[in-house]
Amino acid sequence: MDLTQARNIAEHILTLLSPFCQRSEIAGSVRRSKPAVGDIEIVVMPKDDLFEFSMPILFDGCKFIKNGPRYKQITLPGGINLDLFIVLPPAQWGVIFTLRSGPESFSRKCVTKRSGGGLLPSNCMVRDGQVWQNGEPLSMPQEEDFLSFIGVADLAPMDRE
Repeated sequence: MDLTQARNIAEHILTLLSPFCQRSEIAGSVRRSKPAVGDIEIVVMPKDDLFEFSMPILFDGCKFIKNGPRYKQITLPGGINLDLFIVLPPAQWGVIFTLRSGPESFSRKCVTKRSGGGLLPSNCMVRDGQVWQNGEPLSMPQEEDFLSFIGVADLAPMDRE
């Protein structure tokens, strides 16, 4: 699917989801402005339990391929998949949004320790969508927090290849 069509679909989905979310953003290849888009990825932070109850109503007639509490994959009309990543504690928005914006090779580098060729300080790990340093959880409420922590604060989404 071309970028313009995918962005229009993603923005429509954000409009549908926004009443049920504290925060929702387009991620993946649409965010990185790739000319060809294979799927639509959106990261959300629900307001409350109404988010989960709203899913069958908002996506009536769509096929839920995966329907977990933190990840839903939904086939939309027209055949494109929506990957919906749900930020629930202990996950941090900054970590999940960065990783789900991708691409996969960049995300992998973000969670790989520097001692292994990645960007993550060697005394850290990413588990359950949260950064841990020396056994203590770190707060990463914004993408900028995580990118600064791993040393690539100025790297725009479209430059993450």
